[in-house]
Formats: sequence, structure tokens, C-alpha cells
Amino acid sequence: MNYMGKKVSMNLQEMRLVDKKLESSINVLANNIEQTWKVKGFADPRNKQADLKFFNADTSRIA
Repeated sequence: MNYMGKKVSMNLQEMRLVDKKLESSINVLANNIEQTWKVKGFADPRNKQADLKFFNADTSRIA
């Protein structure tokens, strides 16, 4: 992904959906800084509904 001249690489490492509960881990790399993002919440793909929270599992910051 290229955003305003900054290149960002995202790798979906795992995703689990059990009884409409979604948990995911995304590895993000930008400007030689690596982070792990977590996604958790409710997801119902059949009815196209979701209530998800994204948060950074690491303390580093991507500028």
C-alpha cells in the first residue's frame, strides 16, 4: 500500500472466526518499523455485520 509517498506492508498472519467471534493478527511494516496489530470483535459475514476493535499490540509507533 502506498499512502502519500509512504509504503506500508500488511501481512494477515492469522484469522479465527468461531461462533461469530473474530480474532486476527496483522503484521504491519513501514519505514523499517514493524508492529503487530490485533483485531477482535463480532463478525457475521452472512448478514454483512461486524463490530470490530483494532489495536496495536506493540509499543512502537509508525510515523
